[in-house]
Amino acid sequence: MTAPNLIAGGFTFTGIFASIIGINILSDYRLLPIIFFAALLPDIDHPKSIIGRLFLPISRAINRRFGHRTITHSLIVWILLTAFVSAFQSAYFPSIKATEVFCLIRISFAIGHGNATRDPPFLSI
Repeated sequence: MTAPNLIAGGFTFTGIFASIIGINILSDYRLLPIIFFAALLPDIDHPKSIIGRLFLPISRAINRRFGHRTITHSLIVWILLTAFVSAFQSAYFPSIKATEVFCLIRISFAIGHGNATRDPPFLSI
């Protein structure tokens, strides 16, 4: 998927899922960059992606070690990143729903990539 597709799908699916659990993603502007960043984050393993170019040394290291659509698309990384976001939210932004939105964006990513030709390892979703 390309960055515009990831962002559009991320905002759409996250908006729908968030509204089901009572979160209006448009009511708090601080949630928008979280959705934008989290939508692009799984493609950090591809050095030519937008986020891969932004974090090029990290992207190259991940790509060399694991390849594309492997570790960054896995359930294990989702759980670890969610724990990190939760700790960061608790410490610095307890009033926003960053952890919930981050989980929802990862679910929307899994739905969007549900027809991938190759299943990533590590208990992927």
